[in-house]
This record gives sequence, structure tokens and C-alpha cells, in this order.
Amino acid sequence: MQANSHNQAIPETVIAAVEAAIDAQLQALATYATPLTADDRRNLLKTGPKTFQFVELAHTLAQENPQLTSKAFDMAAFSADWNDTHNLLGVENKARQLLELIEDIRMTAGSDSAHHALEVYADFKSAADRNVAEAHAAYEQLKAAYPAKNQKRRKNEVGQT
Repeated sequence: MQANSHNQAIPETVIAAVEAAIDAQLQALATYATPLTADDRRNLLKTGPKTFQFVELAHTLAQENPQLTSKAFDMAAFSADWNDTHNLLGVENKARQLLELIEDIRMTAGSDSAHHALEVYADFKSAADRNVAEAHAAYEQLKAAYPAKNQKRRKNEVGQT
């Protein structure tokens, strides 16, 4: 991908509207959420596509044949859980699409801004090499923050300890 492929700045009003919409949806769902620990997540039954089909079939058959389930079986709870599972799958897919879209835009804009920063870095280095008064201090600040140099420095520091 070439530099400057992010061709249009997103207006802050659009970003604010997206954040507000996401906040509203988080609030709408928060009361239904059960916070899970890492152990909770590990111990829950996994529900991939095959399990999803199994649960759907079991729900349908249990509704059609209530005489075959135990008297203690809570069909209303099963229906509530199944409906949320089924309905949230579509929401989850849309949220994943939104996240991928946001990541694509952020990555493209980030790459382009890094290209711009490298141009600034080169210009400041050139100005410092020509002894432009304020350029040396600015160049030194950028040089200290330059990621590639910092990565090499960190590797050297780790290797020395």
C-alpha cells in the first residue's frame, strides 16, 4: 500500500456520533450482561457453528415434544437463552464488521501519518545538518522518539542484562 491512501479526514462530528451510538448500545446491553472472569470463560461450554446447530435443533424438538422432557426442565429459560444466542449472533457479526472497518481506516491513516512523520523527520534532519537554529533540538526530540532506533536500543539493552 502506498503512502497517502487515506484520502479524506473523518470529521470529528462523525467520530463523536459513532462513539455516542456505540456508548448507547453498550448501555442498552449492559444490564443483561454477566461479567465473566478468565476462569469463567474457560469453563463455559464452547458454542461454535456445530453447537449452534445442535442447540437450535434441541430447542425446536423440545418445543415440539414437551412430553419428552423432564417436568423440572425449564423451557422458558431455554427459549430465552436460545433467543438471545440466536439474536446476538447477528449483532456480533455486525459489530465485528464495524471493528474491522474501524481497524482498516485506523491502520491506513496510521500508516499514512507515519509516512508524513518520516518526511518531517527527514526535513528536520536536513535542517539540523544545515545548522538551522531551532532544527537541531526538534530533530533530537524526534530522533529520541524514532521507533526503529528505540527498538534496536531496547534489543541491545535486553541483550546486555
